[in-house]
Amino acid sequence: MALGLVLISSVSCLTAQTNIQLLNYTNIWRYNQSGSNLMTAWRDRTYNDAPAPWMEATGMIGVEDVPGGYSQPISQVLTRPDQGGPITVYMRTHFNFSASLPRTGVVMTAMNFVDDGAVIYLNGAEVYRFRVPTNQIFSTVASGGPAVEGTNEVVTFTPTNLLAGDNVIAVELHQNAAGSSDAVFGMSLTALVPAPLVIVDQPDSILVPAGDPASFTAGVTGSNPYYRWFTNGPSGFVQIPGAAGTNFATYTILSTTTNMSGTQFRVVVTNLLGSVTSTIATLTVVLDTFGPRLAEAILTNSPGSLPNLIHVVFDNPVARISATNHANYAIAILNKTNRVLINTNVSIPYATDTIRITTVTNMDPTNCYVLIVNNVTDIRTNFIAPNSQITLGTYTTNTFVPAIHGWKWNEDNVDLGTAWRERLFNDNVAGWGDGISVFRYDQSPGFDVNFCFADQIMGATSLGPITYYFRAHFNSARAGRAPLRLRYAVDDGAIFYINGVELPNTRVRLPAGSVTHTTLATEIADATNCVTVTTEVTNLLAGDNVMAVEVHQALADNDNDIIMGVEVTSVFADSCPLPVPPRPRMSITRMPPTGLSTAINIRWTNGPIQSVTNNGFALLGSDTVTGPWVEVQPMSTNMVIPLNRARQFYRLSLVRELQ
Repeated sequence: MALGLVLISSVSCLTAQTNIQLLNYTNIWRYNQSGSNLMTAWRDRTYNDAPAPWMEATGMIGVEDVPGGYSQPISQVLTRPDQGGPITVYMRTHFNFSASLPRTGVVMTAMNFVDDGAVIYLNGAEVYRFRVPTNQIFSTVASGGPAVEGTNEVVTFTPTNLLAGDNVIAVELHQNAAGSSDAVFGMSLTALVPAPLVIVDQPDSILVPAGDPASFTAGVTGSNPYYRWFTNGPSGFVQIPGAAGTNFATYTILSTTTNMSGTQFRVVVTNLLGSVTSTIATLTVVLDTFGPRLAEAILTNSPGSLPNLIHVVFDNPVARISATNHANYAIAILNKTNRVLINTNVSIPYATDTIRITTVTNMDPTNCYVLIVNNVTDIRTNFIAPNSQITLGTYTTNTFVPAIHGWKWNEDNVDLGTAWRERLFNDNVAGWGDGISVFRYDQSPGFDVNFCFADQIMGATSLGPITYYFRAHFNSARAGRAPLRLRYAVDDGAIFYINGVELPNTRVRLPAGSVTHTTLATEIADATNCVTVTTEVTNLLAGDNVMAVEVHQALADNDNDIIMGVEVTSVFADSCPLPVPPRPRMSITRMPPTGLSTAINIRWTNGPIQSVTNNGFALLGSDTVTGPWVEVQPMSTNMVIPLNRARQFYRLSLVRELQ
């Protein structure tokens, strides 16, 4: 059996690694500037740095004749080399790493101020060096200093000797000459700790009509999940070709057939810390006898008048002849006997699942209107359930992220992976700044910010990295799916995320697939105009959400500008609720035999046609009392059904409870 699939972003990975601050620039350090050769023992965690000549001071450790070049304060405790201080100063500080946290896969980020060179050790093992030759001794001079004094130099590393509990960072700071007039070292150290995997939402068994797609989704918490989907075969479960990757929280069969019914699926999810396996989900495929459903009905405005135009959306394409027959529609006011006259020119102006109805008179949007539909069929000739109903809604616009908005941003030229996009990521650590959008920096002579956000430039970034990361929180009263409008200006390329998931069809001048902090935008583009696009969010949360944007430059060097501005709005359809109707009474009568065939007559009282109080019940049938249940066609409230099976079961269900 061939299975077709599509890739859907891992919207169900709810948490990622934890960002932990291990050291701040102001941590206490032990330091030794005696000028003695301490060899290598001083780097070890258990080395005794209590006796003299070891001393103690608050970071940053140093002596600086021009301290204004640094963004952090310097404890002026060292002796200048040109005034008798040593070429090399030794430093040590401790941090605690909780035993409750995993140590496999931890990625550390060190932000360093170094003048001139340094070698950094964790528990005695070297993790990085700045401008110091290998095999150094205490008299080895650095090969130079930073290109710009006061530069924050950022490195990442994956430790192999991280311990639960006490750990030691040891640093030897080297000057580039005995005549140096300053010596500075400061460090901020953070750790990205992976989270173990947990399946919090197992894939569900599903029933679909033949020809429809079928999707299975696993909700997973944990960092960097890798999904592999399996299906049952003659000798057990086998991996589905192509159904593996970091973006496979959902596996989708594009078109189902009845011979797929009974197929089982499960997913195995792995990361550095282990693997988890889901429960088994079963696919049931039945013949498509399901009539169309009412998905949405919205009042819109004609120019200069009250609403009298209604857009009606069905869940499937509908047959034009039945869908454009105005007699198949009625509009009532809830809890009133009034009817609204419908014009005869019902049309299908756009997609085949959408129709347009106009009323003879304008409608008052403060009323609660109900659209009642009968006799409309889909393109497979299945009838809609008798008296199917939906209340008419109106659109409400919500601004999630205004053009002027508070953001956190990071321009440390470090690859932040994927964790930074997640809602629960901790951006209250070193490296993340605060600012008000719109963000920009431009060194072009005579630069004129002549674009859509020109009056709103508030924040300023700096130049240097290829990639800039931005995060902003916003609130939503609703959860789930919502249409979005993005209005943005970016220079040069960008990717937009909400709660860790990339928004579809919004990637700007960046290649498809995964990107890193070194990925260049595909072209240079000055943000002289705003661009507006429509998209959809699928994982909106009621309450706090996070918009994340990464902006990439097109040039690794000599790129002289960066701009990021975005405004996010959504449109919701608000409508009043339909009352729950009374349950109808169903009767089954055996028909007189005709020839060799027999039949039954099933009737139910569903109220008068186009009734508001009794609405939208569908007749379902099954060969077993446990299902699967399918709609019986052609649907009406008075049906003659041949008896062509040993046993048949029937029931009535309210259509909107089946959706």
